Amino acid sequence: MRLHLYTAGDPAPTTLADLEDHRQVREIIEIEETEPVFLLGSDIEIDLDLTVIEAFGPGNHTLIKHSCREIVVRVDYVGRHAQLEHVHPATSVSDVEKRIVERLQIDPSQAADLELHRHGTEDVLNGAVPIGAYVKKGECRIELDLLPVERNQG
Repeated sequence: MRLHLYTAGDPAPTTLADLEDHRQVREIIEIEETEPVFLLGSDIEIDLDLTVIEAFGPGNHTLIKHSCREIVVRVDYVGRHAQLEHVHPATSVSDVEKRIVERLQIDPSQAADLELHRHGTEDVLNGAVPIGAYVKKGECRIELDLLPVERNQG
């Protein structure tokens, strides 16, 4: 079994490979008391006393540990603003983007050519990463820009 673990403020996961099924989750993931662990896309906290196989089942899984249980996401888009209030840190960036597009009532054909960036930068957020990985530890909010996809003309 392999786990990909994201932490607050770091969109590059740590990979925990060749895990023994019988080990407790708390033995393999170093956590602080205020950092619950979540499976990507789930708002249910992982019970650290379970074994790896009990907690996750077989296969590879993506997790995030984050002290925030909810994140406020504010997005700027061509002079318009949208804010999502209760975004769980284990929500994927692509799901956040879908919710923002709906909130801003952007036509789906236009939305296909948009992507989320860190506010004021050219840093594109990876849609497969949990949004909490882009939120610094101790903060429970993030500001982003929704910008057109830059395509290389060659």
